[in-house]
Amino acid sequence: MGPEFPRPRLGRRAIAKAGRVLFIAYFEPHGTGAIIENIAFWQQHSRYDLEVVNLWPTRGPYFTLPQSVNLDDYDAVLIHCTVSYNPDNAFSLDSELARGFSEYDGVKVLMKQDEQVRTGRFPEFLRAKSFDAIISCVPPGEVDRVYPRAVIGGVTVLHALTGYVSSAMLQWKRPPLSARTFDATYRGSLQPLEFGQLGFDKRKIAYDLSRLFDKEPDIHSSISCRWEDRLSGNDWVSFLQESRIVIGTESGANLFDFDGNVAAWCRNFEETSANGDRWSEAFYYEAHAAFLHKYEGNVHYAQVSPRHFEAAAAGAAQILYRGDYSDLFHAGIHYFPLERDLSNAQAMFEFIKDERAQAQMAERAYEDIIANPRNTYLHFVDRFDNMLETCLTSKGLKKRAARKAEAVQARTPDVCRPKAVLLVPHRVTLDPRVQWLSASLQAKFDVCELAAYAMEGASPLIERVDGRLLRVSVDDRRHDWTWLQGEILSARRSPGIDALRSIYLAATLPASILGTAFGAIDASAADLNRFRHICQHFLRVNGALIQAGRALGPGDVVIACDLDTLPAATVLAEESGARLVYDAHEYWPYAIQAFRHWECEFWASIDRGLAASADLRSTVSPHLATLMSDTYGTNFVSVPNCVPLSQALPEKTTKFNDEIIEYLYQGIFAPGRGLEELTDAFARTTGKIRLKLRGPDGSYKDELRVRVASRGANTDRIQFAPSLAEDELIPAASQSHVGIIPYLPSNINNKFCSPNKLSQYLAAGLPIVCNDLEFVKQVVVGNGLGLSIDFTKPDVLATALDKLAEDRPTLEAMSVRALDYFRRQFNWEAQSGQLVNTILQWADRSERQASAFDVEALRRAGAMTRNSSQLGSVLPLFPTDLQPLQLEIDRLNQVYPDEIKRIADVYTGQIQDLQRTIDDLRTQVGHWEAERWDPPRNDLARRLARKLLPLSARRFVGRLLSHK
Repeated sequence: MGPEFPRPRLGRRAIAKAGRVLFIAYFEPHGTGAIIENIAFWQQHSRYDLEVVNLWPTRGPYFTLPQSVNLDDYDAVLIHCTVSYNPDNAFSLDSELARGFSEYDGVKVLMKQDEQVRTGRFPEFLRAKSFDAIISCVPPGEVDRVYPRAVIGGVTVLHALTGYVSSAMLQWKRPPLSARTFDATYRGSLQPLEFGQLGFDKRKIAYDLSRLFDKEPDIHSSISCRWEDRLSGNDWVSFLQESRIVIGTESGANLFDFDGNVAAWCRNFEETSANGDRWSEAFYYEAHAAFLHKYEGNVHYAQVSPRHFEAAAAGAAQILYRGDYSDLFHAGIHYFPLERDLSNAQAMFEFIKDERAQAQMAERAYEDIIANPRNTYLHFVDRFDNMLETCLTSKGLKKRAARKAEAVQARTPDVCRPKAVLLVPHRVTLDPRVQWLSASLQAKFDVCELAAYAMEGASPLIERVDGRLLRVSVDDRRHDWTWLQGEILSARRSPGIDALRSIYLAATLPASILGTAFGAIDASAADLNRFRHICQHFLRVNGALIQAGRALGPGDVVIACDLDTLPAATVLAEESGARLVYDAHEYWPYAIQAFRHWECEFWASIDRGLAASADLRSTVSPHLATLMSDTYGTNFVSVPNCVPLSQALPEKTTKFNDEIIEYLYQGIFAPGRGLEELTDAFARTTGKIRLKLRGPDGSYKDELRVRVASRGANTDRIQFAPSLAEDELIPAASQSHVGIIPYLPSNINNKFCSPNKLSQYLAAGLPIVCNDLEFVKQVVVGNGLGLSIDFTKPDVLATALDKLAEDRPTLEAMSVRALDYFRRQFNWEAQSGQLVNTILQWADRSERQASAFDVEALRRAGAMTRNSSQLGSVLPLFPTDLQPLQLEIDRLNQVYPDEIKRIADVYTGQIQDLQRTIDDLRTQVGHWEAERWDPPRNDLARRLARKLLPLSARRFVGRLLSHK
């Protein structure tokens, strides 16, 4: 793994800062690294508490702050450039707030980059919303053209670069040039026509040098301006460190589209031009001659790019088109200047061969630019802080603010096989992966599949499947909460209990505290309800699993089947000294598309902390394994979802002589699975084909039927079939001709998925058509088993489905390869070897002879046998005994000082407010007594508190009034 990159912090700082700033941004958690680092370093270096509200994912066509955001809670508001690219977003941002920007008295700062887009709207925005400052990349000499003083008035303009040198970059390794793989590299981008010459340069330099280098076989290069070839994070740093020379151009655009007319002309030109290749040089030059030349150079906005800093920090020399580069990188000193007409191409080739000249130039760039403190984030943030302090002072708003536990009692051991416990958060039969793993472990273990979910009827449900497998289901609502209430106040230190403490606290916090402590500044009522519901799910499931697991007795291996059982697995493994396995069936913090960014970060922090406690970690695809390993700093192995080898069907290829080719989707009907795109495209097909959609009934399936009917597709062409039992899926699939995997790559879990149907189709000998899914495409296309098509292009998809159905020899060959690939490689036995063999080796090395699972003890656990009418509160309130609370607070302050300080800082303000409220109440009581109305003062105060204060505050008042 490469260098660790910082991430933005959500929630309030614990330490006193110079003031609170609402930092409004938009960034995908695994998106562009430069954006995430910019925000993180800004937070890290600022004297102010920058509280980030991340508007990802979007809630509508434009960015809006929800009504729950109160601007008056902050000393200043900063709109980051990720939000302000489109002026429509800027204007709509405060549209749902009770008091918008124009009425807000604090300091308002707008940050801009890519300022060439609809430029004229932003001076209007600054004036209409009464902003105090703008952070702009426009050179000082050009500011009046872009932001006329006659419009913006006295707004402060702080000049900034597009990027800066971070403290992390100063730690990057700079391998000697002689040890690097590539002579020259480039990663550019395809910019729209309206960005003018500088936008065109980003691909022109790639075209130019690719042509030149193709004639020089001795030059080892990697040049691309395709979006799919762009790199980020550790991959980008490693790429730079493998490059002797990095190629580049200036960033920005010298063509400003003040009113959007240039972009409108370009869209019309793209639609009407006879030249169909919109990315070609001829296409750009035609547009330039026809129209763009009128605007080219209307503002000088050529910029240095963060990529230039990064290349220099990695110790690479640079070949750049000649330019100003913000007066930082100077031609012949810090980079080799390539003329746009390539008139000095021969000199460039000589430079490429001269390693000594490259090393000298790279060293000068490092010393003059990277090592210069004026080019660092620290210097920029200091300038920002000074500007903000000046604005606050001028407005009179300046403010200052400030694992292991005791073992359970040993049971008398009986001689038996080692025991493995699989913890499951739903019915075991819902996920065949649980049963595949369970069956594999029975070679050397007695296995208990322990599941917790909301059950109907008697609980617990105990089923002895055979001599080696016990299946136990418990109701996640029927258990005691004393383990949680007792241990949350104890001095016990345990990763599992600590995680449940955090979840318990998050579930009970009021919205205002959740916003400041966890970064849920933009949370709507629906967001909070969802978050608390999931917290309660975690507490119910893990509470039931811990109590049931303790009753059944200790195991030798405890396996958490997904994150929502990992806290319980961690507790049980620690108490019994067992090995802990974490099998992540998905990247859980991003499992629900509706999650806000702060929810993803909260669950990722839980996931990261608990994953570190596991002895072995696995997930469902190599892409997810790499992502989780890099993100969490702990190794995950890849075990794709594959049915066992025994489920493969005999070869059967005569069906491809059938008149109609049947495409099959079988699985859940749900949004995001690409079913709308699939059916829309299929309605456009013309060949002798039909589509069968098999899966459980539900509202979405009904909606899809209506959608299909509305598009005129007849029921013979697109058929809906009922769901089947798991063991019937592969035989039924073998009656179709081609399997479909249509999931949209719209989120990380879909993009890197390993669906069960992939191996089921292969076991049935079906060729496969899949969407652009990284792992699925790697298997399907990489082994000649089918096609990968972009399902968002219905005409392309429809044509491909018709064409594939006509090519019967290709279908038959794909079918043979599919079944052969499944038998040789893509079955459970082959794919699970690393995971299963490691666990089985632990059985061989086990020194303890464990007792059998104690089923009778579980039956005697009274709380787990209650009927549903006896169920109490799902989330009991904290005990009101202050002494154990104080002991726990003291312990947590030692174990988690930073987090506790942050939360304590938030609570301190509320406690002070409560104290003032109590004093006011007592003063009022005194006034009433002076008027000879003499109710008991404390009783009156309690009654008033009941009327005026929330529950948590009323209890606090009650404790205070019990003491003089």
